[in-house]
Amino acid sequence: MLRLVFLNTYLLSVIYLVAGLTTELCRRFIPGPFVRRLSFALDALPSRALMKLGLMEHVRDWYESGRLNDLELRVLFSVTTLLVIFVLALVLGAVLSTLQRVATRPRS
Repeated sequence: MLRLVFLNTYLLSVIYLVAGLTTELCRRFIPGPFVRRLSFALDALPSRALMKLGLMEHVRDWYESGRLNDLELRVLFSVTTLLVIFVLALVLGAVLSTLQRVATRPRS
């Protein structure tokens, strides 16, 4: 079961990173309203996670002051998203494993 959780996490992470990279390339070379909305949508998950942790204000300050460039911001958002995906997969795996144990437990 744990192996399946890690495989799903890995696949979802790869899909997200490919989508993010493709969107970023399109944003730079073929800008348009659809690509801009897609970019905002992909950034929503990591920005909300950072907001919930109370770190988004610091990230915004660093970005606006120039201490954090576009590439560093993308890396930060990517790492944040991967961590969110990993944590969600672990929680889901734990819940499913518990449900499986309860369902297959011998009845007395």
